[in-house]
Amino acid sequence: MFITLVVSLAIILGIILVTILLITLVIILVIILVVIMDITLVIILVITLVIYLVITRAIILIIKLVIILVIILFLLLVIILVIILVITLVITMVITLVITVVFTMLIILFIILFITLVISLAIMLVIIMFIKLVVILSSN
Repeated sequence: MFITLVVSLAIILGIILVTILLITLVIILVIILVVIMDITLVIILVITLVIYLVITRAIILIIKLVIILVIILFLLLVIILVIILVITLVITMVITLVITVVFTMLIILFIILFITLVISLAIMLVIIMFIKLVVILSSN
């Protein structure tokens, strides 16, 4: 029952840690998205100025480059998100495993100490009974 309580506590702590890490991740992602929106807004303004100055063919080339840049930025963002998610999951699993192992070792240690205490009390009881027997036999 104690092991179940310990494992439950470890799981709850892991869930809390994952929740905190995911909230932090969402805040970081919102900041990154705002920066990317500003960059794309500047890129769109530059493209609008170029439209008035360059021929149609150059405009098509620039639009293709912008699309490629946006796709590359999006892929980089997805890769970063996946890496952060994997790192948080690994950290959470390691922390949960360490907590579980530590509590299990503590339980095993307490069981060993209890068994040692019972054995030593039994040995002391046998010694006391032997001394009483010797005293009774020597008095007669």
